[in-house]
Amino acid sequence: MDSATAYVIAGDIGGTNSRIRLFKAEDNAPVLVGVDYLNETYLEDYQSEAFPKILLLFMDACKDELAKMGIDFTNPTITACFACAGPVKNNKCEFSNNIFVVDGQAIQEAFKIHVSLIPLSFIFFFFFPIHSRFTSKIFFLYTLHKYYLHSYRRSFL
Repeated sequence: MDSATAYVIAGDIGGTNSRIRLFKAEDNAPVLVGVDYLNETYLEDYQSEAFPKILLLFMDACKDELAKMGIDFTNPTITACFACAGPVKNNKCEFSNNIFVVDGQAIQEAFKIHVSLIPLSFIFFFFFPIHSRFTSKIFFLYTLHKYYLHSYRRSFL
């Protein structure tokens, strides 16, 4: 794999479904891999660890799908942005309608990727009314996270 290749994972994480997509971290990048998961399938067996299991399955799916495209996905450089259907505090979201937990810090440590969590309500109430050109929550997350990455990188120049 080209060590300069960077990827962005964007996800819409609700109480019922987790919709996760992988993009190259570049302008107008198409979705490379996209998988939707039914959360309750994993809650019974993994309880509060259901989302890490879902993310592990997604990373495996990325590796498999990119291998079909001739792309090596071993030790990729990845950052992620997940919009969660619940309050986010200290980069962690505990859902009110089930025991589902998305913990950005734990994900960062387990997967060695940078993670940002934002409340899903931010997208609906603050962003979509102003920027109607974004027709997809996933595309919005990708764009938001790319902006964040650009700002983050510039702060170290």
